[in-house]
Amino acid sequence: MNGPPRYLTQIRTYWYYEREIPAKLRPHFLWEGKPVTRRLRIKTGEEDLGRATLKYAQIHPAVESALAVAAGQIRPVIHDQTDQEIAETLLLIIRKFGPSSKIGDDSHYIANAERELQADLAEPLKGKYRGMIATALMSSIAAPASNSPAVLVKTPPDSPTLKKVMERFLADPKAAKSLASGSKSAFDLFKQFVGEDTPFNQITRVDCRGYQQLLIEEEYKASTLNSYLNKIGHLFTWSIAEQIITSHPALNLKVKDDGSEKTGFTDEELEKLFPPDYMKKTYDEERFWLPLVMVLQGCRPNEAAQLHIHDIIINHDIPHIFFHKCIIENGLVTKKLHPMKTIKENASNRRVPIHPVLIKLGFLDFVKSRKNYDQLFNLNRASKPRHWDNNYQWFHDKFLGENRSEDKTMHGLRYTWKAASQSIRGESPKHISELAGWSTGNTAEEKTYRTFTDLDILLPVLSKISYKLRLFNRP
Repeated sequence: MNGPPRYLTQIRTYWYYEREIPAKLRPHFLWEGKPVTRRLRIKTGEEDLGRATLKYAQIHPAVESALAVAAGQIRPVIHDQTDQEIAETLLLIIRKFGPSSKIGDDSHYIANAERELQADLAEPLKGKYRGMIATALMSSIAAPASNSPAVLVKTPPDSPTLKKVMERFLADPKAAKSLASGSKSAFDLFKQFVGEDTPFNQITRVDCRGYQQLLIEEEYKASTLNSYLNKIGHLFTWSIAEQIITSHPALNLKVKDDGSEKTGFTDEELEKLFPPDYMKKTYDEERFWLPLVMVLQGCRPNEAAQLHIHDIIINHDIPHIFFHKCIIENGLVTKKLHPMKTIKENASNRRVPIHPVLIKLGFLDFVKSRKNYDQLFNLNRASKPRHWDNNYQWFHDKFLGENRSEDKTMHGLRYTWKAASQSIRGESPKHISELAGWSTGNTAEEKTYRTFTDLDILLPVLSKISYKLRLFNRP
């Protein structure tokens, strides 16, 4: 045997049939009578690969059959038609079904067009149909007996194309300065969706809503989706100032973040992740200590992963961690920025005590064992410059294992810490914010008059962050 079959994966000791369901099939896909939101996972109940493969041979054909049934319920989607084709379809509908009895009722024409074409119309194409209904009605009155429709093709407007406008926008230093990284991906996807040769002044609200819907269907995170829409919004705002267009078709399209991405762990889930024998497990050091550092210190994954050995100050009355992005020379922090480190905001630059439970578990001994290395954790940098946290596939596959779920990420440990901090009574919110590296809202003051609260004041506050875990509460 050359290895397990394609959809057979091992989680802890058991083998599972695990498969991503294509996004377009999810509304129609059922397994054992129940819908599957994203991933189908079936436990074979076997630890031996050979026996698991036999179960796989029974499961896989049934899954393929269910996928085929789901696919059979999907009509093809038409994304583009010429104006002439749209005109012909509308005139056919008007002659066959008559005009709508309600003025301005577009649904009558759209529904009958989809019925006639035996396909669904993409949102941008529906917009084109709506824009030509009135002209089609006039043509049907003017030439009711004609077998060929009147020419409805619009005269190309005197407007640059989307591609040309984007090139001018990105070449403008002031305009480009307003954009963060990731603009190329947002613009490339928008050009692909709308068409780079589309006259810029013909891009409508329907087109922009269709782009938003595409991002939703492709399951972009709310933060990423809104970032993409924001970049397109900058383009239209600039174009109005340059008198290329007169109205903004992409206003107020951001989606609400329902918080599903910011889900912490419950006490029961934490007990499974950090059982009483956790310290005896054979993880590599980053797999062993990094989740503990995050859940007890409340730091971001990127902050923890980029720590250098000199950022952990243990020869001090109060052992503490220094989160920053500077180079340390001869034990002193310089003003030089480290090329491999980053912090989210000014408030993230902070000194915080090491949690007493972390010390009790042996963290300081681990730090001493790494004295001959630069980095505290032996991690590889991710593809994104100066970012380390987005290559932790092991966190989901190994650390979470069979306890993993779609709404649980490594950031969930920080959200768990946040929930624990909110249960503390009688402590200054400023001290909680400083421990976590949250901005207090006065960014100008943080940047100009940044000071650190004494460690002996922060330590009692941090010590109140606690969890109902046997590992953390043993003598």
